[in-house]
Amino acid sequence: MKKKILMFATVATLSVAMTACGTVQTRNNSTSTVEPTKKVEATTAPTVEPTTELIATSTPTPEPTEIPWNATDVSAFEYRYFNMKEHDFSYKEEADCIAIIGIIDENLTSIAIPKTINGLPVKIIIDLGGHAPYWGGPVSDTEDLRKFVDNPVRNITNIAIPDTIIEIGDGAFRYCTGLTEIILPHGLTKIGEDAFEGCSSLINIVIPDTVKEVGAGAFSECSSLKEVTLSNRQTVIREDTFYKCISLAEINFSETIKVIEYRAFSGCSSLVEVKLPSQVETIEMWAFSGCDELAVLWIPESAKEIHSAILSWSESPIVVYAPKDSYAETWAKEQGHAVIDYTPEE
Repeated sequence: MKKKILMFATVATLSVAMTACGTVQTRNNSTSTVEPTKKVEATTAPTVEPTTELIATSTPTPEPTEIPWNATDVSAFEYRYFNMKEHDFSYKEEADCIAIIGIIDENLTSIAIPKTINGLPVKIIIDLGGHAPYWGGPVSDTEDLRKFVDNPVRNITNIAIPDTIIEIGDGAFRYCTGLTEIILPHGLTKIGEDAFEGCSSLINIVIPDTVKEVGAGAFSECSSLKEVTLSNRQTVIREDTFYKCISLAEINFSETIKVIEYRAFSGCSSLVEVKLPSQVETIEMWAFSGCDELAVLWIPESAKEIHSAILSWSESPIVVYAPKDSYAETWAKEQGHAVIDYTPEE
């Protein structure tokens, strides 16, 4: 999997640009209209409701000089955000919005993110577990650096996210291994790379139809994930999005999907039958490699670019449903798969 390995000399830095806090520039930006989501019922922990308003009671530290990337002694640098211990998490205040950047109490099992803080809307979740690099902090000494790399959210089973959130950042919920369910809000437009990587207890995910961009590896290694529903504004399933989701058995595709990238469903060993949506044009290498139980694959007439190795070389031939005289039919025969012609639904 194409992973981003964070290397710390003693501190990791990343400049994050915000424009009116409606867009955070980390890797990609996207916006879309707001439509309702399908609710996922909680199966374990009780749901916690987002709070409406949170007022800071602590005094922010003066804005310090940015910690240089090659710093060897960071003890002199101040934290670059409010350290809101009485509210369980830290945040960054911008001109007209708030970005959540960390959870402080590693013993928390549930948390409710407020809709507003100090009168400003909470729009961004940059990070909850100390995995995504941001703003040159919060490292102040060697012990804090260790905590920064460790995961303080491993015990959390339930997180209430308000409908003010428009973006979930890269690696924001990475390795929240206790998280069993999460309801993504209606106004969400972007899910960052590796956002839910390694959330090994997550069972079901519904991506709201307001989401246009889901980053590479967003749900990789979610080993308990059984069903996923994609947004009808997505056009691409990025590389490694569902890599090694070994329990994934049902994919509710949107008809807007056009491209399935490298290893998007690689290692999904519980998939038995996959029917690709009617507008798919490109299926990249190893898109379904390691799907050991995959027996049936439906490929639409729109598919004009199918890599010869979308399956692992060692896997047995499968049954491919393809329209007569289509590129998919030719591809399947060349690869030695059994072909069944079908007439696409009008």
